[in-house]
Amino acid sequence: MALGTIYGFNDVTKQLGDGSYTLASDTLSFYFITETASAINLDASNPVLTDFTQVASGGNYTGSFAGASVTWTRSTITSTYDAADLSLLKDASNPTTVKSLIAVDTTASNKVFCAWDMTTDNGVTAPDLVNNDFTFTVNANGIFRVSKV
Repeated sequence: MALGTIYGFNDVTKQLGDGSYTLASDTLSFYFITETASAINLDASNPVLTDFTQVASGGNYTGSFAGASVTWTRSTITSTYDAADLSLLKDASNPTTVKSLIAVDTTASNKVFCAWDMTTDNGVTAPDLVNNDFTFTVNANGIFRVSKV
């Protein structure tokens, strides 16, 4: 696993189909958590925010990032869910225990639909948010895509 690698929860595709998510209008938030990406059970049924250990707020981190410029678009046979990049200015009081970042649909009962590894060494070393500004660049292809087969 490497910094920025995305992991999707297997239950999400079912929940997209049964209407658990209404991504075009629901509110998206991102949370730092202390679990390593490799420790996250991607086969969990109905994963929610309380299933994870949130990193405490501190410094410039207020406990979550609001998903900005969230879009759900379609081009030919592919639909793309996307959001703006995230940033956090360095601060001596910023958290030091970040291992992963999760995307949460806060309108849909805080359902978690994907996670990213925030370490460069398989979950060992947290990113240095004290001495370095943090920018998380959402993949150019969006958070996720759905294509017709």
